[in-house]
Amino acid sequence: MITANKKYNGKKNYPVEIGRIINSIIKPIYKEHGTGLPEIEESWKYIIGEKYYKSTKPKQIKWVNSYNSNKGEKVKVLIVLAHGPISLEVQYLNDIITNKVNNIYGYEIIKKIQVIQVNDLKLQTEPIAKFPLLADDLSEFNSIKDINLKKALSRIKALTE
Repeated sequence: MITANKKYNGKKNYPVEIGRIINSIIKPIYKEHGTGLPEIEESWKYIIGEKYYKSTKPKQIKWVNSYNSNKGEKVKVLIVLAHGPISLEVQYLNDIITNKVNNIYGYEIIKKIQVIQVNDLKLQTEPIAKFPLLADDLSEFNSIKDINLKKALSRIKALTE
C-alpha cells in the first residue's frame, strides 16, 4: 500500500481502505433495490406458477423488524405486487413461495412475503407508448384565431417530431 504524505487543507492525505467507504456507497443501493432480486425475477415463473405469473411481479427484498421478537431482530421480506383479487390468493401461497425462493439460493434468504395489491400491474411495469401527432390530427390548426395558442401548439408540434 502506497502512503501519500501530501498536505490537503492542513491534514495529511492518506489512502482510505475500500472497506471503510463501501458501506456508505452500497447501503443506499440496497435500501432502494434490495438484494437478490435479479435471480428471483429470472425464476419468477417457476416460483409463482403459470397461473399467477402474468398477474404478479416481485418488487424488492427488504429488511423489516420481526414482530414476534423482543431482541429487535430484522428479517428479509419479499415484496410482491399483485393485480386485484389475485393478491389474496398469492398471500396464501406464502410458504410455497418462500420455500421455492430459499431453495433457489440454497439458504434462507427470505422469511415471508408481503403482497401489495395494485389496480393495474401493466401500468407499473410497462412504459406508456407515445403516439406521434399525425397531419390529420392538425386539420383544425389553421382555423385557430388566437395567435398565442397557435404559437404554443406549433412549439409542441416541433417538440414531438
